[in-house]
Amino acid sequence: SLPEEIEADLMTKFDELDFLKYRSKDGVSFTIWDYGGQEVFYTLHHLFLTSYGVYLLVFNMRQLLGRSYEKATEYLNFWLNSVDMHASNAPILIVGTMLDHISTKKKLTVINNRLKELLKAKFPQVMTNEQDGLCFF
Repeated sequence: SLPEEIEADLMTKFDELDFLKYRSKDGVSFTIWDYGGQEVFYTLHHLFLTSYGVYLLVFNMRQLLGRSYEKATEYLNFWLNSVDMHASNAPILIVGTMLDHISTKKKLTVINNRLKELLKAKFPQVMTNEQDGLCFF
C-alpha cells in the first residue's frame, strides 16, 4: 500500500491525463506487465495487449543519437504498431531513459525530432509531455 499523500498525488496526475474514467472508493489499483522485448516473445504480446491498458514504451535515448539509430526506431515502431493494432485507443507514454548521458539541450532536441518523425500523427494515442515541450517523458 502506498502512503496516502503519494497515492493522492498519483490519482491527481492520472486524472489530469484522463486515464481514470472509473475509480473505486478504495483508490487506484493496477498491474504492471513487463513484456520481454526479445523477438522470440513477439508472438505472445498480442495476448496481453488490451484497450484497458496504459502503455509505457521505454527507450534508451542514447540509441537515437548513435549508430544504432535505425535499429532503435525499428524497435519503437514495432511497439507503437503493436499497441495500435491490438489496443488502438489505449494511451501510450513514451519514456526516455539515460537522461544523465544526454549532455546538451541540442541532443535532446535531436531525440525529440526523431521521435516526432517516427510518430507523424500516425499514433494519436501517444501522450505528449506538454510541460517540457517533448513528445516523450
